[in-house]
Amino acid sequence: NLEPQEIRFPKRITIITGSNGQGKTSIIEAVYLLAHRRSFRPGKLSDLVSWRSGIGAEVNAEITNSDLRFDFGYTITQGQREVYCNGKPVTTAQKFYGTVR
Repeated sequence: NLEPQEIRFPKRITIITGSNGQGKTSIIEAVYLLAHRRSFRPGKLSDLVSWRSGIGAEVNAEITNSDLRFDFGYTITQGQREVYCNGKPVTTAQKFYGTVR
């Protein structure tokens, strides 16, 4: 539900604040999508796509753990979900559970 933007989180605690309807839950849901390959809300994939665009949704993240770097991507297009880690398709969540903390 957010327009394209870049958000950098510090290595420690992050607090997300704002008025109602500002996108706090959308940010949390985007992080959850990358960590779990699904939303924490019940519903269809199309529910994750902004009604304004109607085309699709995309979340990308660069995550660094110690000396390891991971590039994650989650894309929804035409009702289909694609998840990538370091440019390769991820078919099961077990392949990267624990990487996004």
